[in-house]
Amino acid sequence: MHRKGNEVTMKILMNHIGYARCASKHAVIIGQDGDEAGKFRIVEGATGSVVYSGTAVNSGPVNRWKDWYFWTLDFDSVQEEGSYYIECDTSAGNLRSYEFLIKDNLLGIQSLSDVIFYFKAQRCTGDFDRADHHIPFAGDRKGRHDLHGGWYDATGDYGKHLSHQSHTTYFNPQQGSFTAWVLFKAHELLEDSGNPRYFQFKRRIMDEAMYGADYMYRMMAPSGTFFRSVKRVGEFMKAEDRVISFQYKGSSTQFGDAATAGEEVITDESYETGFRQGAGFAIAALAAASRYSYPGDYTREQYLEAAKEAYSYLEENNHRYLNDGRSNILDEYCTLTALTELYKASLEPDYLKKAGESADRLLEYLHSSGDWKDYWSANDEGRPFFHPSDAGLPAIALLNYLEIEKNKDMRAKVLETVKKAMQFELGITKEVSNPFGLARQLVQSSEGSRYTAFFLPHQTEASPWWQGENARLASLAAAARLLSKHLDEQDNLKAELQVYADHQLNWILGLNPYDSCMLQGSGRNNPEYHFVYGFDYMNCPGGICNGITGDPSNEEGIEFFTKSIPGVIDDNWRWGEQWLPHASWYMYAVALGDLN
Repeated sequence: MHRKGNEVTMKILMNHIGYARCASKHAVIIGQDGDEAGKFRIVEGATGSVVYSGTAVNSGPVNRWKDWYFWTLDFDSVQEEGSYYIECDTSAGNLRSYEFLIKDNLLGIQSLSDVIFYFKAQRCTGDFDRADHHIPFAGDRKGRHDLHGGWYDATGDYGKHLSHQSHTTYFNPQQGSFTAWVLFKAHELLEDSGNPRYFQFKRRIMDEAMYGADYMYRMMAPSGTFFRSVKRVGEFMKAEDRVISFQYKGSSTQFGDAATAGEEVITDESYETGFRQGAGFAIAALAAASRYSYPGDYTREQYLEAAKEAYSYLEENNHRYLNDGRSNILDEYCTLTALTELYKASLEPDYLKKAGESADRLLEYLHSSGDWKDYWSANDEGRPFFHPSDAGLPAIALLNYLEIEKNKDMRAKVLETVKKAMQFELGITKEVSNPFGLARQLVQSSEGSRYTAFFLPHQTEASPWWQGENARLASLAAAARLLSKHLDEQDNLKAELQVYADHQLNWILGLNPYDSCMLQGSGRNNPEYHFVYGFDYMNCPGGICNGITGDPSNEEGIEFFTKSIPGVIDDNWRWGEQWLPHASWYMYAVALGDLN
């Protein structure tokens, strides 16, 4: 939608790439109160033939979302492959959309290749990689290590991180090690799909997965766990300035000096990781690598032995790496994923037993409080688990565990719990006007107030860190698709989950109020990342940006700065910067689509 003087132009919003043939098909008209939308038609692009007619449904406004007004269009029954456009009769005249595709396995065929190329483009190479062959520590720790390889973390960050935000207790994102693991998982899913069109995709994914596993192997610290981060120093960094960085337990240096820098003693452990800080998925990636004969820098036996060693060490010592010394839901879903992969690789009964114990602990995090029933709690006290990138991981860790668990009672307990958790997600998503089907979340502010919202609050333990949540949306799409795989066709929840998953991916791919496809190089209106100094840091084709957020001045509002505005937003990283987890989660969700 755009304005011309006082005139408001209505617009049809849709997934810019298109829709899978048998998937849900949803579009939205954006306008203002007082506008009208009526009959719409799906028209075949080549012939002009109308293949479907329907009526736009008045959805109304979304609270605090500007002065926008919405109507929804659904056309699930259109399943003939081809190129189409939408026409709609409105008070602004006859609206016409851009053309879009309907095709089997559309997102897999049309977008996965780009995402795989994105990962390869993010490989650390050249003078940075040469420096990382013998990289020193920040601070007083002595020695150098060979930590070459890995992927750059983000458009504006040429560092390499397993995680960050460790001082926040509940917001550690899974970063580089998650990418390594999810590449193996995507390969596994595409293999299981039996789709012959993925033959070369699978080879390229496996090449990238082994590259990631090689880096995880080198990231192992002498203690038995992993180094957390290779840091680039400064915006105009030199290769020789790169260091293995440490982290404080009580504060962060991300936005300036750490508040607790003068109070904390930096030890060797400050440079290393616990399960929730990336170690769990590093173990999982190494174990997964050991199951394949594809060439890497190390042997299958070396990958598996490294994974076993790291798990054995952290089983006893994980608490030493945590800012509060206490495991929470993040540790548990990382631990369970590691154990699942260790058992798949080794078939040792002890890993199956420990995975069952971990799954039981994770199941205990399902909580009810007041009006909210069956949500994931982050801790033992009922604090809601909400996360800007990994909201789907509790469900996904449990569902992947079912690959190794054959006990019928345990399988039933896991499925019942995950169903309850996902029904909670569906319920809060429907509780307000929500024409896009955007996943909502139960959140808690830093002051302790709990409420449901579209976007991450600006005031949490992670403040001032907040950003767009495309990874969160894709993680929930993945969780929904993975659960639906376990449900009978007659189960109404299966169809609900599939639509919910489609809505999240649609949002990323252009079906949002800003008509912006956030997968670079696809669709229209791709965001630009404008660093404060200009165009030094450019987004990469195949990558996905952070995305849309709440309005900085209004928690219930919405905002998306697709480029910097001098004097207003000098660095639009919160919205426009690409980040590994977004593409990683998107790849996982899309790969799961072929199994449904």
